[in-house]
Amino acid sequence: LKIDKMCKDAYYENNLKALTITHKLLAKIYDRYFIVEKNVTNVFEISPLVYEIHNWIEKYMLDYEEKQVDQGVFNDCPKNGKDYVKWMRKLINTHPSKTHPLYKKYMADQSTTEDLRYYMIQESTLDPRFDDILALIQVGTSGQEKMEIAKNYWDEMGNGDPKSVHSYLFAYAIDELGITKEEIDERVSLEALICGNISTSLCLYRHNYYKSIGYFGVTEYLVPFRFNHILKAWKRNNLSDQGIVYHKLHMAIDVEHANDWFNGVIDPVVDRHFENAIDITRGVVYRLNSSKRY
Repeated sequence: LKIDKMCKDAYYENNLKALTITHKLLAKIYDRYFIVEKNVTNVFEISPLVYEIHNWIEKYMLDYEEKQVDQGVFNDCPKNGKDYVKWMRKLINTHPSKTHPLYKKYMADQSTTEDLRYYMIQESTLDPRFDDILALIQVGTSGQEKMEIAKNYWDEMGNGDPKSVHSYLFAYAIDELGITKEEIDERVSLEALICGNISTSLCLYRHNYYKSIGYFGVTEYLVPFRFNHILKAWKRNNLSDQGIVYHKLHMAIDVEHANDWFNGVIDPVVDRHFENAIDITRGVVYRLNSSKRY
C-alpha cells in the first residue's frame, strides 16, 4: 500500500520528490538483475517483497508512457513489414527527438569538458548494459530475428576481442573524464533514470518483446546522428582519440545495426501478424517521448 501511494503521488499528483524516489528505487532493484553475486546465498530475485515493489512501479511507469501516446498514430500503421518500416522511419524522422538542439547546437558547438562529463553520467543508465539488454531481448526468438539480434550482440561484444567490447570502451571514456561511481549516483538526472528504467523493463519480460524491438530500433537509429555531435565536442575539447572510440564505433556500426534491425527483425515480425505492429509502434513512441524528455 505504501508503494502504491508513492506511485500515485509520483504520477497522479506530479510530486517530483516521490517520482525521484520511485525511480531511484526501481533503478537499484534493476541493478541487482545485472549482477552475478559472489556466492549462492543471495535470494534477491525470488523475494516476494521486491517482486511486488518493482511490479507496482513498472505498472505506473508504463501506464504513464502509454497515456503519452497519441492513439491516432495507430490508424496509419501499414499492414505489411516493408511499408511499416518506411512509415516507422518517417515517424522517427519527424519527431523532435531526432534533431534535438542539445546535440545539434549545444553539444556540437558550445559544450565544455564539464558538459561532456555530465552528459556521460546520464548515458550510464543504458549504455554500459546494452550488451546484456540485447541478450535478454533475443530470449525466445528464432530464425532470422534471433540471428539479427545475435549479430548486433556480437558487435557489442567486440567480435570476441575483450578490449573492443563496447561496455569496456564506454568505461574507458568514463575513466578518461575522471567520473566515479559515486559521482554517477549523485548527479544522474531523473530523466536519465526513467530512460534506463523503461529500457530495462521492456527487455526483461517476454510480453514486452514487441514493444522492445520498436523501442531499441529507435535507439539504434538515433545514435549515429547524436554521436556525431558528441565526437565534435570531444575533439573541440582536446580529449584523447582513445576516449572517443566508443562513440566513433557506434557512429558507423549503428547505421548498419538500425537498417538490419528494421529489415531483419521488425519487417518479418509485422508480416507474421499485423497486431504486432501496434505494440512495436508503442515501443517506438515510448522511446521517442522519453528521449525527448531526457
